[in-house]
Amino acid sequence: MSASFFIHAQVGIGTITPNNASLLDITASAGDKGIMIPRVAIADLNTQDPIQGTIEESLLVYNTRNSTGKGFYYWSGSKWEKLITANDSPATSTSTNSDWSRNGNAGTTPGGGSNNYLGTSDNKDMSIATNKVERIRIKSNGRVGIGAGATNPIKALDIKTNTTDDGLRLDFNSFDLDMTNNGNDFELKHSAAAGRILMGFNGIQRLQFTDLMLAPLVDAPDNIATNNGTYDLGRFNFHFRRMYTKGVHTNDDNANGGLRINIGSNGGSEADYHFTNFALFPVENTKNLGRSDRPWNILYYRGASQVSDRRKKENINSLGYGLEKVLSLKTYSYTYKDDVEHKERYGFMAQDLQTDLPEIVTEGDDDMKSLSVDYIAIIPILVNAIKEQQAQIEELKARIK
Repeated sequence: MSASFFIHAQVGIGTITPNNASLLDITASAGDKGIMIPRVAIADLNTQDPIQGTIEESLLVYNTRNSTGKGFYYWSGSKWEKLITANDSPATSTSTNSDWSRNGNAGTTPGGGSNNYLGTSDNKDMSIATNKVERIRIKSNGRVGIGAGATNPIKALDIKTNTTDDGLRLDFNSFDLDMTNNGNDFELKHSAAAGRILMGFNGIQRLQFTDLMLAPLVDAPDNIATNNGTYDLGRFNFHFRRMYTKGVHTNDDNANGGLRINIGSNGGSEADYHFTNFALFPVENTKNLGRSDRPWNILYYRGASQVSDRRKKENINSLGYGLEKVLSLKTYSYTYKDDVEHKERYGFMAQDLQTDLPEIVTEGDDDMKSLSVDYIAIIPILVNAIKEQQAQIEELKARIK
């Protein structure tokens, strides 16, 4: 049985003077009574059950079922929407359109689509602000901008700073790592004096920065070609244009080790020159010190030794040159054109010796084909000349006697 009443005036319950702006004014004069809204158990917030009949938008009920979240609900036209207040802590409803509590939510199902998420459900950006100033912008394409004014990030994560010495800080347990700007400079700063900044690839640490050095983390036993985790600075096809330094040091004191210099286009591991703790020498006997067109100005030394081991020589013959050849040599005094001191020197002309002793003259590869002379090679000729002169002296002494 049901009854319908059509009242065309204001109705007051507990009052004879209902508010003139209301259709129904319920007053508890003692302030100790309330209104009981119909209590129903909603099993599915997306259906009108258990309400029967044609349901209208704004219908208000109180849900008594824990699984869907106790509380006041209204019908939005397609589902039940909970009336959320600041005292809902945490919110118990986890439907797609349920509000998020400022004190946390429970029983959520993370993810987009029909799951629970904090953000926009249309193709709009999401903005997070403090003090009415936007601090974070999440674009509809997923890119994130952090910082005032970072409203249009062009990378997955853009961090915008507006002051010098501002940037990103990683606050670890025992130190901080700052990435900041200083004018046009990017600074990476480690707060611990004894700390290191390590760099690696493929899960392997390769380089270390400390307050005193930039060094590899794996010590190289040699300049071998085998990759054993050691590191190169530059490559044969990726060169530094110049290197400025006040010192070069190696603690490789092997007789064939020391500081090795590789020269060539293939970047091989075989050194061309060795600096050891007692010598500078080429690996092969085909290297020169200076050139005919690029000589050293002055060479200072305390002694010189030329390799003369018979076991290293072939085509050995007695030298025929002697006094006659020495008498044919022309000697000169001269100065070098590029010698700013114009110091007088004594010697031969390579062009003369190229005719008399071509074996001791070397022609350069420069455009002038500059000539140079092996003065040491003249010594055996002078020795022969002295021997011949001595023989003549002995013969004359015998005649005189």
